[in-house]
Amino acid sequence: MKSTLSWISILLLVQAFSQSRYAETVFTSDARYDGEITRQNEKELAIKNKNSPEVVIPREQITAIYDNDGNVTWSHPSIVKNDQTPEKETKLELPSTEATGPYRGWHVGVAGAFGVIWPSGIFSSFPLGTTPDYRVAYEVGARGAWYYSNQNALTFGLGYARRNVPISGIIEGGNANNGYWPMDYLDARVGFRSHAGIFFFEPGIVTAINLTNAPLTVETASRTLTNSTYRTPAYVAFYISVGANFPVTKQIFAFAAARVEHGVTPAVSGDAPTATDVNGKILSTAPINLIMFSASLELGVLYNGLFQ
Repeated sequence: MKSTLSWISILLLVQAFSQSRYAETVFTSDARYDGEITRQNEKELAIKNKNSPEVVIPREQITAIYDNDGNVTWSHPSIVKNDQTPEKETKLELPSTEATGPYRGWHVGVAGAFGVIWPSGIFSSFPLGTTPDYRVAYEVGARGAWYYSNQNALTFGLGYARRNVPISGIIEGGNANNGYWPMDYLDARVGFRSHAGIFFFEPGIVTAINLTNAPLTVETASRTLTNSTYRTPAYVAFYISVGANFPVTKQIFAFAAARVEHGVTPAVSGDAPTATDVNGKILSTAPINLIMFSASLELGVLYNGLFQ
């Protein structure tokens, strides 16, 4: 009987030690961190949550440390000194605050993307004989994100993009050829990002402002033909991005994302020839409206702490 009671006592002690070791809560003046304290000394404390990277907190910023039962295991000396209440067991119902995470705050950085662009075969208007074509597109610019929580953020982007808007089978100079509009854009983006650990999902919108009045360009074996009668306005598109943030240091994050983008308004519009005579004179035309679609890989780096 005594042996059984001894084993029960040992198991209860082990359980109590495990709970205090692996279910601790650290409070600072503006955040709460739940997880396992991996190391600590007089200057700092490190705590790790299974869903987040290790977070290192300076000891001077910590207001209190609680075990999983809500008991205070450590509090800042200034709090203890100013506390006028009689000494008693401290029991606390932990407030419903945010879980741990390294993202909260402003992030700024740079990014670049490389991919393929083509007119949507479903939403574009193609004159008779023309079909979608494919061209390489790239962009580079500044990126920003405001993490109002450790899981959610508003994102921003401003940069330069080069997109050769392609078309196959368009008539120019009396013959049907492959052509493109060499577009230079100023891209302005805004989106909403939601995290699950290091991974994120981000929908958003982009306005592509055309910086040049680019003509239709058709390159043949003997010459290059251009036509400036087509309209190339600024266009609006929506995008969906799926990616991941990779911590490099406590404040620097590299990220990679796969992104698809679909236009809402046309990047090119006008009237395209559908028939010509032997001298190249246009006999008939049809409307053309190219709604762009693209798929790209985006890589970048962000710094957290510039405005903190």
